[in-house]
Amino acid sequence: MSECLFYTTPSLPLRIPVDAILEYSDLAESKYFALQILESVIQTKWKSLPLVQRDGIKGFIVQFILKLSESRVESEKNSLLLHKLNLVLVQIVKQDWPKNWPTFITDIVESSKTNDNICVNNMNILSLLSEEVFDFGSQNLTQAKEQHLKQQFCGQFQEVFTLCITILEKCPANSIVEATLKTLHRFLSWIPVGYVFETNITQLLSENFLSLEVYRVVTLQCLTEISMIQIDAEDNAYKEKLCAMFCATIKEIGSLLGERADLATAYQKGTDQDQKFISCLAQFLVAFLKDHSALVEVCLDYWCALTSELYRLNPFTPPSPPIAISFSCGSAVGGKEHPRRKLYKEHLSNLRTIMISRMAKPEEVLVVENDQGEVVREIVKDTDSITLYKNMRECLVYLTHLDCKDTEQKMTDKLASQVINKLFEFMHETHEGVQDMACDTFIKIAMKCKRHFVIMQVGEQTPFIDEMLKNLNGIICDLAPSQVHVFYEAVGHIISSASDEPDQQADLIEKLMSLPNSVWDEIIANAGENMAVLEDPEVTRNLLNILKTNVACCKAAGNPFITQLSRLYIDLLSLYRILSEKVSVAVEQNGQEVLKMPLLKTMRAVKREILILISTWVASAKDRQMVLENIVPPLFDAVLFDYQKNVPAAREPKVLSLLSIIVTKLGSMLASQVPQILAAVFECTLEMINKDMEAFPEHRTNFFQLIHALTVECFPVFLALPQEQLSYIIDAVVWAFQHSMRNVAEIGLDILKDMLDRVEHLPPEQSQPFYKRFYMQILQHVLAVVADSSQVHVAGEFFC
Repeated sequence: MSECLFYTTPSLPLRIPVDAILEYSDLAESKYFALQILESVIQTKWKSLPLVQRDGIKGFIVQFILKLSESRVESEKNSLLLHKLNLVLVQIVKQDWPKNWPTFITDIVESSKTNDNICVNNMNILSLLSEEVFDFGSQNLTQAKEQHLKQQFCGQFQEVFTLCITILEKCPANSIVEATLKTLHRFLSWIPVGYVFETNITQLLSENFLSLEVYRVVTLQCLTEISMIQIDAEDNAYKEKLCAMFCATIKEIGSLLGERADLATAYQKGTDQDQKFISCLAQFLVAFLKDHSALVEVCLDYWCALTSELYRLNPFTPPSPPIAISFSCGSAVGGKEHPRRKLYKEHLSNLRTIMISRMAKPEEVLVVENDQGEVVREIVKDTDSITLYKNMRECLVYLTHLDCKDTEQKMTDKLASQVINKLFEFMHETHEGVQDMACDTFIKIAMKCKRHFVIMQVGEQTPFIDEMLKNLNGIICDLAPSQVHVFYEAVGHIISSASDEPDQQADLIEKLMSLPNSVWDEIIANAGENMAVLEDPEVTRNLLNILKTNVACCKAAGNPFITQLSRLYIDLLSLYRILSEKVSVAVEQNGQEVLKMPLLKTMRAVKREILILISTWVASAKDRQMVLENIVPPLFDAVLFDYQKNVPAAREPKVLSLLSIIVTKLGSMLASQVPQILAAVFECTLEMINKDMEAFPEHRTNFFQLIHALTVECFPVFLALPQEQLSYIIDAVVWAFQHSMRNVAEIGLDILKDMLDRVEHLPPEQSQPFYKRFYMQILQHVLAVVADSSQVHVAGEFFC
């Protein structure tokens, strides 16, 4: 048994006894790591193992799961390990069932009858299998395999369903019933409808479990899934089942909440469980009423359906007669408004006001500290909130089509200067989340209505942006650095809309950047007198925040930001050299461990932000000649030598991405500089990444993206290189598409494809020497990748 569970990792010359680790190790981390290795073997090498070894592994995993799940104490103590074991078993089932394990469903059902805790875990296994096949099957299975497993699961589902019904009827223990309900919820989206409407499952769910708090939420989720099942309009028996289920559910809910329950207040003041219950109740009502009742007017989906229907009554404005040309929105030209639209007109106007004023927020913003010690903003996607936002947005789109003038008027009233000023007031509010909300709302308004702020509106003496920049310090004085960056990005979007007035843009950028520029100038002046000030943590943090502010504005303003970049450029490169020297000296004196110190992290973050700022502007630059003559020479002097001489751990991967952006922007104009680029970054980077396929992942990706950019834009330069250097480049490309990291392998294949495309169009005197030297080498390695089952999905796309 031990022999079949030995595995040699790709990156380690070790044979790892997975079964021994699982059975005898006291460290949960070791067991988890062993299972991770075993899962990888099952996913990539399973079919290549002898049948006896596969059966041995399968038997060991099953017995180990049974051992851990027999006792409730043991299963709770090892819950994470047991979950991982379940995942491994599901991977085996996906490989062996039904051909090499035809009794799997029978085995799991029979074992569920032996022990309550085993039954709970078996329900979890079935739930995971349902997810893998029906929810995520298209992502990790071939289409034929996915279809086969679905058919097999449906064909053998009777045993599983009978087990579920038996448990729900007898209610042996809370944990079993809860696990069964959760598993059933996974099944209801795909099982044949006969299991739902030709059994007593709807009656069981609607009458037996809503009264108990522990089952309430998951039961509503099951009922919601049933409500969404599409049935034949003429099937009266099924419709009667649905109506009976709905009535029984409402009766149970009514007895729980009472006749005059205030759900809005209950939701605001309730616990997390209460809020989840009310949310699930709303989803159930929407799901049922949307498809099975005319009372959908109370929910958002109804308004979406109604506005969509009203719009489709007359979706397009017909052409006007030649003599009486007029323009209208939402009604036929020269004709009468449709009676149904006229009937709802007043209500739809009120609905527009509600939709605009209570639009859902599509994401939550968190301020966290990253690995470099920097405070950054993270956007957390809330699926329910995003769905609500999308539905409201869809409804508002139809409302706009029905009467765009009314919508425009209401939208403009929301964007009046007093509303923006109210947001500025919120930027001084210290209550948690208010400042983030104000900044996020401001940037959304700025992006959608940026032109509104740079032109003079009715009742204004100057454009709103001029007034805003006059009071800039008073507006942002209480904001955190990450919030200031959002504010500057928003104003950058506004400035970008004044594209017809370059002088106005330059003036606005100068006013906007006056505050960070004053602090920058003071730091640079002090550093000119005493370089030691750059070793002050507070100073380096200030530099980092100033640079992030510049990046935020540059990202939004684009090419016009050159006025600000020109002001800082020489100081930026000087600062880059100085900080790089300080980092190098620290590493020489104290070793690479010193790079983990907060001050060194911040210094490297400043260097990285300088590169990001230059990259951001170059990507949007319009004058390529100016970039080539004024930006590139001093940049290469400061950056390339620094990258080459630094220790690997101190090399900035953003250097490589900056070079890729410059190559893409300048194309063949940069041809004369390509040898210098290769000499500085090619060999030293390759030495960092050629020892394995995982170290320095950002350097690795950026390096091959640079090679790709050079291939696309400057391929003739490659052909002019000495044969030895060209061979190194071809070897690097081969190394790229041999990676197990999909993104790197895809970049490598893209490089190879573009190379071969360009060679194909060369004259024979240039193409034939290339083919003679490299064709067989390339073909050999491509075929090796194709033959590797773990990489077929990448190489297969290349040949397609």
